[in-house]
Amino acid sequence: MKKSQKSEITVKEAALKAYENLPKGNFFLLFLLWEVKRIIGRPNIFDDTIGIKLRELRKEGKINYKCIKRGLSSYEKL
Repeated sequence: MKKSQKSEITVKEAALKAYENLPKGNFFLLFLLWEVKRIIGRPNIFDDTIGIKLRELRKEGKINYKCIKRGLSSYEKL
């Protein structure tokens, strides 16, 4: 069995970096997920894992966003 590869940066760190690189205003979650996967170099990581880290960062007060349209996964960076 192949051992899983570890990234030099954690998912949480990559999520924060990707969020900080977003311009202020609206964004689609899909683009943020793609950016996190690109940063950590793991395209197969589950989207839910990234979502959990984003919610943790918001709870810690490091990022702030709100849902604009749930069906479109559209958010606003605050």
